[in-house]
Amino acid sequence: MVRGGKTSRRGATQRRGRLQGITAGSVSSIQGWESHSTVATMGNGFYYEVQSSLAMFLSPAFIRDYLMDGGAVFMVTKNVAIDASQSAMLLPSGQLLLLVNANTYQQLGIVGEKYGKAVPASSKTAHVKRGQKYIITLDLTSSTFTEKGENFFRDRVKKCLSTKLEHVDMVLCAYNQRGSARTIVFGDDDAVARSRVELNGMMTTFSEVFLPKFDAFYNELEKKLEEYVSTFTGTPDSFECEPNSEITTVQWRGLLAAPFCSAIVEKVQGAVRNGELPWGAVTVWGFPDVFVSWRQEHGYLSNGNNNYTLLMLPNDEYFMLQALGPHDAAV
Repeated sequence: MVRGGKTSRRGATQRRGRLQGITAGSVSSIQGWESHSTVATMGNGFYYEVQSSLAMFLSPAFIRDYLMDGGAVFMVTKNVAIDASQSAMLLPSGQLLLLVNANTYQQLGIVGEKYGKAVPASSKTAHVKRGQKYIITLDLTSSTFTEKGENFFRDRVKKCLSTKLEHVDMVLCAYNQRGSARTIVFGDDDAVARSRVELNGMMTTFSEVFLPKFDAFYNELEKKLEEYVSTFTGTPDSFECEPNSEITTVQWRGLLAAPFCSAIVEKVQGAVRNGELPWGAVTVWGFPDVFVSWRQEHGYLSNGNNNYTLLMLPNDEYFMLQALGPHDAAV
């Protein structure tokens, strides 16, 4: 979500609004504050909803066109509970990750590692349950999958994924080197059924809102001596606020890849830097139920990298607001 404050509006009939939080589901969400003109200049991305075999990612044409040209593909399975079902992810690094149970792991015959090693098991039962899950990593950019001609290992893996794993529901998108969304051709004959979902921002304006006066707060803060631990000396209740102000939020919901999020942040940065906005904030809700994050196993019991707010102020001042717990050691 992008959000921020505008100049106050008085003497006019105004409506009241209450911004309600959104619980992250199988997709991520960004909200933020923007001016109307800034929103109009934002590009809209898109992603696909597909039900297919994971073997389609091993196609030499797919690897060549989307993974080897400097672009990136983002994929995650949906409608699955990570701790109870089999799942998969395709990272922008070109790694296809499979999370499978012990039976499927034995049937595939591909070497992997046990899942759950990042968090110690609290009991023997929990340890046994975690031991039944395995992560298999396939580097699709390696010579094993990119070389031309016949390849016994690649063909065997592709056959295993086609015959041993059921088709999965997934969301995915592709971006080029410039950070623009790309159309994906699914399968060698482009016959895989898919649904294209557009990422259109939903804008809402709230009136009669109390907004903090950051300029006054920092002017007062500069007059105080440097604290040993922190320069923050006030409390939220002591912030001087401007009543009857207006705030506008723009929300995107769906598979929001890193290039899309970066573009939103850059737009807000430019608007604040140019004085079009007094301040801006971008809030991101990530995927709460994925099994990898920041190249390590994901600590989904705390919000951590799944929920953060980037507050942008004039003079290129930024604050990252993020709650971390013991399960967010990877952050």
